[in-house]
Amino acid sequence: MEQIKHALESIELNSIEHWLSTLLEAFDIPGITIRKILDKIGERRNVVPISLYRRAVFLYSTEDDDLSVFTQYLDTYPIVFILKDSTFSFSTGSFQEVGVPYSDVSDYVTEFQSLQNRGRIEKDLFSTLDFAPIVAELNSRLGLLDNNPIDAFNYIIDLITVAFVDQILEQNVILKYEKWMRSCEPNNLNGYVSQIIFEGEYNQFLNLTYQDIKHNAHTKELVIKLLKYDVKGIDSEVLGSIVYKIFASSEESTLYGNQTAKTYINRLFEALFVIKFRDSLENLNYDDALKILEASYFDPTNSPGSFIVNAFLKLVELSNEYAQVSHRNAIKIDYANFVSVVDNDIAFRLTKLNFFIVCIQYQFSY
Repeated sequence: MEQIKHALESIELNSIEHWLSTLLEAFDIPGITIRKILDKIGERRNVVPISLYRRAVFLYSTEDDDLSVFTQYLDTYPIVFILKDSTFSFSTGSFQEVGVPYSDVSDYVTEFQSLQNRGRIEKDLFSTLDFAPIVAELNSRLGLLDNNPIDAFNYIIDLITVAFVDQILEQNVILKYEKWMRSCEPNNLNGYVSQIIFEGEYNQFLNLTYQDIKHNAHTKELVIKLLKYDVKGIDSEVLGSIVYKIFASSEESTLYGNQTAKTYINRLFEALFVIKFRDSLENLNYDDALKILEASYFDPTNSPGSFIVNAFLKLVELSNEYAQVSHRNAIKIDYANFVSVVDNDIAFRLTKLNFFIVCIQYQFSY
């Protein structure tokens, strides 16, 4: 919510449509949905309800606020907005604000949480960019101790995986061993890491093919720092790209390395299945929409998971829309429906890590 508030603090009222577009973008509403709402607002400059998949309803009014309009729709929508030329009003059940200046919208982001998708996976780019240097420095320091580069890579990926599983499942095994790890000799650190893996039953998620990793005081602190980092909100796609560049030094030095940026991936998805899916919903053809949610998706791009991860996340988003429009249960997206092909060990492990992270975040976001 802090990120959303920050995005709205500098909002300008160039037009009601621009203001509404900025608000919905901040809450990660799909662009195609925003365009449909804006088109309807432009066509209907009167109090006619324009709904956002039953998460909210927007009404435009040039008259004095009629509070009965709020109560008329609150049984159906969790939040009702009335948009006027210079102010807006809204109601969320018993909470009601009238005549709010458009520039003050950031003060109410907590009340607008119903705009967000159910099951939305929160990700934080800044947290991801802070985490990446820990990985880079640990890899560099392990190399200085003459650890095999592939062993170091697999070891670090396993540490990242352990951190994710331990935190998302809230097992707190790492917390239990933190004090002992901090006080142990560097050459005893691997024993504690092994104990964490054994006690948490994390071995099923790991590679564990590396030889005994050599440590000193510096690498010990970095391992503890990595395991203790708050990884729950990390953007796995950006992390995968950065880590790929750390271990595959020949890659182009950009944020996304050899990956396609999300903007272009989403444009491709719009043409491949998103437009068809939303047209099916609009025409009440729920069986065709269901087929798209249950279809198999193949990523042949030889990247560290950018297409397969984004396809999974897009299907999660569409499943929520399906439930809201059809009044049926959301379809649980099956990870077995996603297949990817890569030609090197680094891309292979990072694709598995990225996809594993989004799957486990999704599983525990409901």
